[in-house]
Amino acid sequence: TSPEPFTNCGASNTEDAAVFGGFWFALNSPVLFPVLLVVFVALVIWLLPKIWRLIVAILDRAGRQEQTRPKVCASHGRGVSGAAATESASAAEDSAKDNIAAQIADLQKLHKDGALSDEEFQQVKARLLYC
Repeated sequence: TSPEPFTNCGASNTEDAAVFGGFWFALNSPVLFPVLLVVFVALVIWLLPKIWRLIVAILDRAGRQEQTRPKVCASHGRGVSGAAATESASAAEDSAKDNIAAQIADLQKLHKDGALSDEEFQQVKARLLYC
């Protein structure tokens, strides 16, 4: 079961208690309440930009980590379950395989012509086949 109903009730009860506590404090300490309210507002104004910069830094770091992950190779069907694959995905996968096959054929021609060494040919071929 989800804990959401309990956390929502807890948050709502905490907010209600804070409002009623604030009213009680304002009525019982009419001089101290405005002073503490100004301190609280100043603290929020000072703290919000710092929290915003922290959020932006976390999102930037997550974005950089996402960019450094290896890409999923569509020609191997990774990440696509057979039952859930659509016809358009199959067509895209077939065209990707044809494209890789054509690129390998071009590599073989360059290799036969002497433009690529054996090692270079194997490296580029492996990169094409295994992303």
